[in-house]
Amino acid sequence: MPPMKLKTLTLSLVLPAMVLSGLQTSAQMSKSKDFGAKIGAALYLGDVGSSGSLGVDLNQMRYHVGGSFRNFFSPNLAIQASLTYGQITGSDKNSESNENYSRNLSFKNDIIELSARGEWHFLVIRDVGRSYTYRSDFNMYAFAGIGAFYNNPKGLLNGNWVALQPLQTEGVSYSKIQPVVPLGIGFHFKFNKHHLIGWEFGLRKTFTDYIDDVSTRYVHHTEFTDPTALALQDRSVELEGSGDPKFIGSQNYSYGTDPAGTAPRGNSDNKDWYAFTGVTYSYAIRGKKRSFSKRKYHFSRRKFKRKRSRAKF
Repeated sequence: MPPMKLKTLTLSLVLPAMVLSGLQTSAQMSKSKDFGAKIGAALYLGDVGSSGSLGVDLNQMRYHVGGSFRNFFSPNLAIQASLTYGQITGSDKNSESNENYSRNLSFKNDIIELSARGEWHFLVIRDVGRSYTYRSDFNMYAFAGIGAFYNNPKGLLNGNWVALQPLQTEGVSYSKIQPVVPLGIGFHFKFNKHHLIGWEFGLRKTFTDYIDDVSTRYVHHTEFTDPTALALQDRSVELEGSGDPKFIGSQNYSYGTDPAGTAPRGNSDNKDWYAFTGVTYSYAIRGKKRSFSKRKYHFSRRKFKRKRSRAKF
């Protein structure tokens, strides 16, 4: 075969593939930013209400809502900033352990989290259904980041929620602003090039053991001068005389025979965690590049064929 014809044939085979590949890349990058919202469940992992360290009690599941902004640097890498509100709770009344049940502690915490994270979209399926219009995509991703959250646990006393951090129920002062590391996985479908609907699960690693205000040991009741702090630091006495078969007696806690304050109140070996899981929705905005369409592709292909037919050798 003459070199000129071989070159022309090669171009006729390779060039359409290159054009289509470039148009696919353009379609992938045409929506490079999105604004999102999420809603779902909030889970607490800590000392209160669990039968052991970092136990999960689904009976204590509450809710979270949030908003986000995401920017894609490539089809597989993105960064997202988000603001999330979530409520977590815990109660020893839900514990299967008689020791924890008799301790009788409880709390709620309205968490406000601000975070930034990197996302790795490790599974990207473009044009689900092969319609050649790129109206439906699928992404699965993992993420990790860093942030801070507002930590203000409260206890219920006489029908009122009382902030526990100022009371120092264990004689420990801790900050209401705490660092957090979000870790998780999720997926989303993109419909009609703009609408992203998915699901996400994210654990939050904290560096405090006081999102439930329970960590180490009791301070003996004789050390307290604030009656509110005294009432909230040891609630086992509220079960005295109740006849509850699960109650093992308040002598094991602050009001017991341990004036040195060595009776355990929590487990300080592990920090507290919380988690958010739920549905996500985002709206993608158009990038600088134009998206691929079947009509444009066929037009480019016909134009190329016409040019090739006029070639003379």
